[in-house]
Amino acid sequence: MGMREDRRPTLASWPKRIYEWEDLPRVFLPGLEPWRKEGLPPGNVTYIPRVNQYADAPEYAVAWFRGMVLVQTLRKGVLEVRRLDPGSVAQVRYRVQLLRCQITAYLRDGGDVSFAYNKTKEELILPVLNLLLGNPAEFVPPAGHPAGGEWDRLRQQSYAMHHTSLLCYRFGGGIHAHLWLRGKEKSLLYFLRKAPPPEYFLGAMDRGLAAVVSNFYGIEAAYLPWGELRFFPPADGAGAFQVEAAHGPGLSIPLLPGQEERVRTFLGGLPEEWRRFLPDS
Repeated sequence: MGMREDRRPTLASWPKRIYEWEDLPRVFLPGLEPWRKEGLPPGNVTYIPRVNQYADAPEYAVAWFRGMVLVQTLRKGVLEVRRLDPGSVAQVRYRVQLLRCQITAYLRDGGDVSFAYNKTKEELILPVLNLLLGNPAEFVPPAGHPAGGEWDRLRQQSYAMHHTSLLCYRFGGGIHAHLWLRGKEKSLLYFLRKAPPPEYFLGAMDRGLAAVVSNFYGIEAAYLPWGELRFFPPADGAGAFQVEAAHGPGLSIPLLPGQEERVRTFLGGLPEEWRRFLPDS
């Protein structure tokens, strides 16, 4: 038996802003009813269809209202409704693979909430991402790095990371110190496809650490508040730079020989109030 082919137009999987309540699948309406009674406009709701109509992939409805986020996940006929209040989010991860984006929020109660969408209509998701990151729904990050100096050097060293590291600004504020590392992938797939080596970028922001990883498999950004972190400066010969997080996964950045000193210099250059997260402080 041949596989059934999804012949729908590509835009069938795109996120859709809701303009009239009748446009939202009825299964998602009860979860929104408390906010609707308080005046939630339909334009604050985005419906995310399944990517493939024959797959068991979930579909979502995400909404924002008065600084809060509601994520509804419908998977195999079972609906999960999660409301995220201000302060409940401990860290956020953002991942892109081709046109597939995924946002995961790790919560202070030990749980997590995740949803995926087609990047083509990402502007519909940004108010939700902004609120999860502790910013106003309408927040707009800078479109470029400041001119000159260290940012010119980064552009010369890696034009790709010079652009990709702009993801750090979604955390709000400027980048007060940064670390860029180029790695080496040992996977045979990298050699066969002549893929560029992985790259790592750490940005010290006002409210926490933003980390960006770019490799053959995609791009991932992590946003971790300062109070959640504990740094472990690598000794000479260490294979990785480790960062622990109080809630959710930490960071483990592979190091090539000689990169340990660059990490220690980055940590030593952090302001005193942030360096207290080092183990020996």
